[in-house]
Amino acid sequence: MKLQCKIDQSASIRRGINAPHSITDIEVDVAALTQPQRDYIATHLRDGHKMWSEYSNDNYPKPLKEPTEKGFLEMIEHGIALEAASRAREEASAKKRAEETEARIKEACALIVQDVKKVCVNTTDTDIYRTEEDALNGGSCGRDTYITGAGYTSLPPEIQKLWDAEAQRRAAILAERKAAQDAKTAAIELEIEARIDAMLNDTQRQMRQRGMLNIKEFREKVWKAERIAIRGEVRDKLGDAYDVETGAYFYEGNISGPEISQKQFRHLVHIENTLGLKPGGVHVQQYSKTSITVFYRITTPLGCDVYVKIRYPASME
Repeated sequence: MKLQCKIDQSASIRRGINAPHSITDIEVDVAALTQPQRDYIATHLRDGHKMWSEYSNDNYPKPLKEPTEKGFLEMIEHGIALEAASRAREEASAKKRAEETEARIKEACALIVQDVKKVCVNTTDTDIYRTEEDALNGGSCGRDTYITGAGYTSLPPEIQKLWDAEAQRRAAILAERKAAQDAKTAAIELEIEARIDAMLNDTQRQMRQRGMLNIKEFREKVWKAERIAIRGEVRDKLGDAYDVETGAYFYEGNISGPEISQKQFRHLVHIENTLGLKPGGVHVQQYSKTSITVFYRITTPLGCDVYVKIRYPASME
């Protein structure tokens, strides 16, 4: 059969072979070809007779170096070799990707094992629930992050089993903590109710039973009593030189950094140590030539957030 091929005229000239046309027909006995050679022709044959393309890359037959059957066979063998090299590169690349994926999977699984066994104990309850939920449901440190990083759509079975066991363990921890928090909240509510009841007279109790008493007003009185008690405790600890004020909210202006003098810093440390607060718990709100005002916030045993403002003379050493 005749197959139309492109001719590399420059290569033909170097071989001393006339090549007057850039495209020519080559007579080929396909029965005499090897199976790989026939497969190559069948794969790249276009329009039933063309063995060339307007595109030029490794996926298409190259121009013949001479317009002969020998040149045609050279082109085929060269094409077969190129395809074999391309397959080898693809296989090597696929193997490398598989090895890298496996390495990422192992690393991700190690991180999972490490992370799911961590239990937050030095944070607030809100942080605990948020962190635990993230870890179990795929947040910033969660399972989905590791799966994606490993290039997997799901965890390997053995890791999934471990994950499920850890999830159950941590869910039990969360349930225990929630039960403890609920019990604490219930105890606080009982104490608040007891204090409110002590404030009521018989008429008010009857009004309350009919839903005609503003209990919110009495709860505010409980909080106010808490703030007054805190103010008294702070005054007793710091002494008469300090003017103490408490409230449900203060503007939290915070002066820090280079503006704080050594004397003011010593005042902060003294107040923190005297009141048993953590370092950094007290903040300077404002200061002048005559006075300095600092503040801090605490939560009382009844769950009342109290802002404590302390004012003292700037001349105090």
